[in-house]
Amino acid sequence: MATEVQALAFSAATVGGFTNVFTSAESSHLAADTNTLASVTIGDSATNVNLNGKKVLCGFKVTEAFAQNGTASVAGTATFTFGDTEFDDQNDGQITLISTDGTSRTYTAKNAVCASATATISNHSNLASSGGNLVFIATDGTSVTATVHASTTTTTDTTSPTFAAVTSNNQTATNLATCLNANSRFRASADSAVVTVHQLFGGTAGNTTVAETDSGSGMSKTNFTGGADLDASQGEFACDVDATNAAERFEEIVESATNGHNTGSTTRFAVTTSSGQVTVTQSTVGAAGNTSITSTKNFDLNCDVNPPTAFTGGVDAGTPNLDMQGSFDGTNFFKIETVIADLDLTNTGIKAGIADLSTFSGVPFTRLAVNSNGVDVGTTSAGKGQFQFAVAVSS
Repeated sequence: MATEVQALAFSAATVGGFTNVFTSAESSHLAADTNTLASVTIGDSATNVNLNGKKVLCGFKVTEAFAQNGTASVAGTATFTFGDTEFDDQNDGQITLISTDGTSRTYTAKNAVCASATATISNHSNLASSGGNLVFIATDGTSVTATVHASTTTTTDTTSPTFAAVTSNNQTATNLATCLNANSRFRASADSAVVTVHQLFGGTAGNTTVAETDSGSGMSKTNFTGGADLDASQGEFACDVDATNAAERFEEIVESATNGHNTGSTTRFAVTTSSGQVTVTQSTVGAAGNTSITSTKNFDLNCDVNPPTAFTGGVDAGTPNLDMQGSFDGTNFFKIETVIADLDLTNTGIKAGIADLSTFSGVPFTRLAVNSNGVDVGTTSAGKGQFQFAVAVSS
């Protein structure tokens, strides 16, 4: 925010019970939407009026309506991205978030907690002629049976997917990975004829057996191993499958009503994810939500885009104001008094109030200022006005 002191010369007149009623020339459009418009200095040679010890009628006449009358409350946000390949580079990386109400909680990324299994396609022709299936049991106990099919590979989330045994061992493995990867409990990928299947949820409960039915000896499997329990009460989340899963598990722990920030009936954060990117939004709007964020180096090493050092973008609601400002040197000004706290700039006409300077002395320079609180008054192509002030005959 900048202060524009436009060369708006005052002219004087006497009206009713007021003497020296000064009206400035009309302003031009502001150079920026949140700028402050200040009058020329009152008390210099242009006006030669000393307002010390006076009660002053102050006003701003809107001659051309401004486009906007202030700023709505906005919530602070923070965004970071788990890396496509870096997501599991480091174990025990930590990030600390603070909500608007001051609640602080630390979350820890664990990169060795989700169990994995393999399936190897050794003879796709035998599978095509004899059939078969693989039964995978998820961490939550759900059984998912992937069955050989002559032509169809499932791409939807189902507990009874099919995969096509066609063309080659490698292609059949790719099809198996595709049908499992569509399931909301697993993440699968194929490397040549070997399919690696990860549990999406960590824990020793994911160390389950994989059952194989294959009369034609066209494939083999290994059971799930490597699953380790997380301590969710300490903010631990799985970060060892891929970037997307790491982001989703982070969302779950932060929004958890038991172990995250959203405990009980209080919602402190809303988290959204997209392909490894995490956006955390304060649930309470306002500048108080621009709180600090602390992340350890080993957390950052799991990210393509590191967490910021603070939430940003939180804005308090506000309307433009009219202030009387003072200065001892004619250059550095301070607020003496807010004359109008909620100045309406979107309607033309005069808005006025009283500045009581009766107890002030020794302040040689004064001026009027509109929007010293720096709220958004709209586009820079709309909005003009004139400053006015008058000194009472008897104050």
